[in-house]
Amino acid sequence: MSHTSKKNKIWPDIVDNSVKIVHLLDMCGHEKYLKTTMHGLTSLYPDYCLLVIGANMGISKMTKEHLGISLALNLPVFVVFTKIDLAPEKIFNDNM
Repeated sequence: MSHTSKKNKIWPDIVDNSVKIVHLLDMCGHEKYLKTTMHGLTSLYPDYCLLVIGANMGISKMTKEHLGISLALNLPVFVVFTKIDLAPEKIFNDNM
């Protein structure tokens, strides 16, 4: 039995024996895949949006686009800055 088929047989048991299930989706961040991200956000009905920003890169055009889409869909947004150890102090302070 392959790993995938074994995993698929376990899911019904997990669902039946769970009080709450948290489903995490990793949407595309690159502009090239904006249509894919839009499809995911509008068809999978997420409850929240976790916006991940690389502190060394800052807030990009796509960051603003994703934030706007999330707000338009009335999704509560959490913002997480990663790579803060790599960010120059000025860029880190500007992002904050």
